[in-house]
Amino acid sequence: MPVMNGMQAALEIRRIAPRTKILVFTVVGTKEAAPVARLLADGYVEKSAAGKEPIPALERLLPNFPKPKPGRIS
Repeated sequence: MPVMNGMQAALEIRRIAPRTKILVFTVVGTKEAAPVARLLADGYVEKSAAGKEPIPALERLLPNFPKPKPGRIS
């Protein structure tokens, strides 16, 4: 990101809108990213898992968010 990195962005989001859910996408391995993600974000996904993990991670963060019907794009 041109102005700030992801961790700086997470801190700024927390400052401005503390109730906002934050999901971090990281190239850093789980061992390195987990402690920071637990402090600044509500969850994280390694970029290597980007093809399968973002939707389940978002569903864990937003369990009451309406889910689209299968086979339909909303």
